[in-house]
Amino acid sequence: MNYPRIMEATWSFLSSSTAGRARVLDALPEDERALFRDSLTWPGIDVELARRRMTLRRVLLEVFPVTYFMYVGQTGAEGVMRFLESTSFSTRPRQPGSAYPPAATTASAFVAFLESIGWEAEQQHFVREAYVFEKALLFPAPNDIVREAGAKRLRLVDGAWVAEASFDVSALGELLRQKGNDDPWHDAIYFAKPQACPFAIVSLPAPAGVRRIKLSGSIVGELRWLWDESAPVPPNALDRLALRRALASGIVTVEASS
Repeated sequence: MNYPRIMEATWSFLSSSTAGRARVLDALPEDERALFRDSLTWPGIDVELARRRMTLRRVLLEVFPVTYFMYVGQTGAEGVMRFLESTSFSTRPRQPGSAYPPAATTASAFVAFLESIGWEAEQQHFVREAYVFEKALLFPAPNDIVREAGAKRLRLVDGAWVAEASFDVSALGELLRQKGNDDPWHDAIYFAKPQACPFAIVSLPAPAGVRRIKLSGSIVGELRWLWDESAPVPPNALDRLALRRALASGIVTVEASS
């Protein structure tokens, strides 16, 4: 009896889909396979599988409230296990001393996994938009756009980045959570639909981490030119209330033109 091999098989089994578990069993010698199969009747196996799924749920719902809910609503527990057995998850960078699973590397692994299976292309438009928004919110993209308005040069403050969508992605995530408390997730995903409304979150570096400022409605269109070079600078931009509020909240830096 090769106990190291049995232990390795146990850890692989706990992070495998149905097909993966069959491969784990087939890889064992016949005598060890029989022993291993008998051990699967122990209730602790199901408890550990559920614990892993719940831990992953806690981490990924925090950063991908819409995307993760929609993925699990479509694929169920089997989809979660396919992610856990994926190369994207198993080869993610280790973070010694962190809680399992580390949020940052797990989020990156989840994105890599979804892209490896072409998940985004199969989704409804609003799901794809929520996915793009949540990625933009989580992974900062440099914004070095400078625009001229009157005699001034304006830009977002150093280190700021923007995630934008045509609906309130945060509100949809909360609605899905509420629906998921009352209904199975595979049902809840069909009843939660977004309400169209321009929406953006401006993320700013802060001493304690990141400061988030939500924008919605017409103010998004009035300020879009600050982070989207294709958007025109509005007439009398410096006199507009939306810009004055953005200045007061610390989103925008104004420089004198050279």
